[in-house]
Amino acid sequence: MNGGLGSRACPAPLSPAPACASDCHPCLLPLATQQGTAALQKELERIKIPDYSGSFKIKHLGKGHYSFYSMDIREFKLPSSQIRMVPDVGLKFSISNANIKISGKWKARKSFLKTSGGFDLSVEGMSISADLKLGSNLTSGKPTVTCSSCSSHISSVHVHISNSKVGYGLPGLRLGGGA
Repeated sequence: MNGGLGSRACPAPLSPAPACASDCHPCLLPLATQQGTAALQKELERIKIPDYSGSFKIKHLGKGHYSFYSMDIREFKLPSSQIRMVPDVGLKFSISNANIKISGKWKARKSFLKTSGGFDLSVEGMSISADLKLGSNLTSGKPTVTCSSCSSHISSVHVHISNSKVGYGLPGLRLGGGA
């Protein structure tokens, strides 16, 4: 079977787990990887990152509040991803050397002091590996996938803060400053 994957001969189908609902053909794994990566890339472009807020405490000054909002994924690169068969496990899915860039806005408040601005976040060299156990539901016969192990690594994270503004004011009176 060639299937447009080159002229090399394909080995016979494998069943990586005894409960696998159907035979898995190793020659289809590169195509599955390519299609899965394209679908993941497309889905990430549509993701809405939720706003994130919380509080912080500075010794001797007390508590304040912060928010990160209007966050968008600007870029996501998946230069290397792979799905391969692993005997007695099922499939191993791995992504290596991925990068993501996110832009957004932030603000912080402590008593009557306020500060805000924008940020660019870059996460580089992300690697993710997951072992996927294939099986089938005993009742319905539908295929199942269970993650039996997962690991990740990030090489570096860079944050650039821009357009910082500092403001201050008292209730009913609005004053401003800039930096």
